[in-house]
Amino acid sequence: MDYKINDLRDKSTSYLKKHCIRKCRESNQPSSWVQTCLNEQRIQFLVNGILPDGTSTTEHKATTYVKPINSVHKAPSDSLEDMLVGHIKSSMGSEVKDTINKAIETTKESLSLEMVGLSDGLIQKVDERISTLRKPIVINVKDKPVLETNEKITHEKLNDVFECLHYKQKVLLVGPAGTGKSTLVRDAWKGIAKNHGFDPSTSMQYIACSGGLSEAQLLGKMDANGDYHKGLVVDKFENGGLNLFDESDGFDPNVALITHAMTDNQGFIALPNRTDDPMAFKHDHYYHAEVANTWGDGMDFSYSGRMQQDGAKLDRFGDVKIWVDYDKNLERQLVGVYVDWASMLWDLRAELKKASLDRRFVSTRRFYDAHVWAEAGKSKPWFLERICTDFTDEEKGKLNWDRMLRSYA
Repeated sequence: MDYKINDLRDKSTSYLKKHCIRKCRESNQPSSWVQTCLNEQRIQFLVNGILPDGTSTTEHKATTYVKPINSVHKAPSDSLEDMLVGHIKSSMGSEVKDTINKAIETTKESLSLEMVGLSDGLIQKVDERISTLRKPIVINVKDKPVLETNEKITHEKLNDVFECLHYKQKVLLVGPAGTGKSTLVRDAWKGIAKNHGFDPSTSMQYIACSGGLSEAQLLGKMDANGDYHKGLVVDKFENGGLNLFDESDGFDPNVALITHAMTDNQGFIALPNRTDDPMAFKHDHYYHAEVANTWGDGMDFSYSGRMQQDGAKLDRFGDVKIWVDYDKNLERQLVGVYVDWASMLWDLRAELKKASLDRRFVSTRRFYDAHVWAEAGKSKPWFLERICTDFTDEEKGKLNWDRMLRSYA
């Protein structure tokens, strides 16, 4: 097959690796170097037959290559075990050493000794082993299992959120955008709702907070005919269920005062527009959750649409405040087999923090996006350009943008 340099420079790393390995096999050459060299070296090999050490395939043909018996080709600096350790560590984040060693041993037993290098097929086998080690989360309350995640990918803070809701019936989650805070509340609620005989989906009321959210929208209003229309918070407060206030630090602080009576021991709220029954009494199984990006101190460089919240409101969450950061185990699962894409996003996140670019961040949502575009055949530099297309030249300068793109080619 004839290759052209310009055509190959548009190809993905995976494409170049596969074709280099194929050409090595056709010419009876060792191919372990394919996994560790640069894309430019792979291109030179495909077009001109030049190996990374500067020799050509014709020179190598003069010497008969004999594969050692009962051995595996190794990369110049890394053994098969070292490569497995690195891959499994990036996959499992902070998992304990014993679990990693077990994954290595069981994976090595299943591999063929005839494999050439650490191919995409090897990575897939390692991922399959890791997935068997990830046990479903089971949260127990008084020795009774009430929440099982089964095969669902979950955040490491799920247990904390569940405990706050179960014992205190309220929780405040604060953290950067895209860490999965709302999803955490929803997942924890599924176990609690079933424990009380509620339908998890219909027993949760989602309330998007903003400066335009009014008291009438929350407590209900009366129309021109004198008919009362129920507000967003009333049904779950009176009949049981969960009110989830999303972006609660965007609340108009005066309107947010309504929630004071919902989160303390008062046990009732006033409904001035429901004239025939102007008091709503709290149900024994009413639950209250709020999600925010700040601690209620008002806007900052990253989150400009926030308002300073009342101190009495924040005090009601004194022991049920949870910081929710990015979970690398969750993000690693979201990218699937594309581990190198996850590493790229983690590196970008670290560079943004180092450059103090507070307005820019890499949320967990980007890891799912990475999986989608990798499956579509796009390259890592293409994805990096796409998600950073709104960065200014000054911001890119702080990140040493050109070097970053080259490093992921």
